[in-house]
Amino acid sequence: MAKVATDFMKHHKWTFETPSSKLAQYTEEISKSLKDDRKVRSNAKTRFRVLGLTKEQVEVLIPIRPTGKREEGRDTVDKIAQEIVEKDYPSEKIKQISYDLGSSAPNPVAGSSRLTLLRKKMELTDQKHPSDSIASEQEDIRSTEKTAWLFGLDEQNAGAYKALSRQIRELEKKLDDYHSQHNTLERRVKRQNNDYPRQ
Repeated sequence: MAKVATDFMKHHKWTFETPSSKLAQYTEEISKSLKDDRKVRSNAKTRFRVLGLTKEQVEVLIPIRPTGKREEGRDTVDKIAQEIVEKDYPSEKIKQISYDLGSSAPNPVAGSSRLTLLRKKMELTDQKHPSDSIASEQEDIRSTEKTAWLFGLDEQNAGAYKALSRQIRELEKKLDDYHSQHNTLERRVKRQNNDYPRQ
């Protein structure tokens, strides 16, 4: 649905300087133009970015949609967690919500952080709505394990760790190169001082 994004950009002449408050007026209209499909929404977001809007502006125009219904503004992680727990969404719905939440982050570390926060908020929200039965304790444990599995937290954490490890290795290599250059320059200075002593 890149055409939707292109049409809106041309018609309203939006730029990166357009205030978010002005863009928010069109959230509902854009939402109606897009299908309830994660890929379509993702393509539209990408197209808006390519056409020059900032990530924040795009999030105003196409907010995270945890339930598939149109809502103005961006839901907080608290609201998303509360809705998941209260409405007892099936695993596919939770996967979709977690994917949307994680993929809207600027990098893998932030995505992992959002998913971890969502998991914690879901646990807290779930505790505020306790069950009456004693047998529900085991169900809670299974539910927590299922949530961690559904969100793929281990995979997210591994991805974040891999990205950070790569950056650390690159920085260590640069540091070694700088250290080597420093030692070389230090030896040259010593040689020059020996060749040309001060008077």
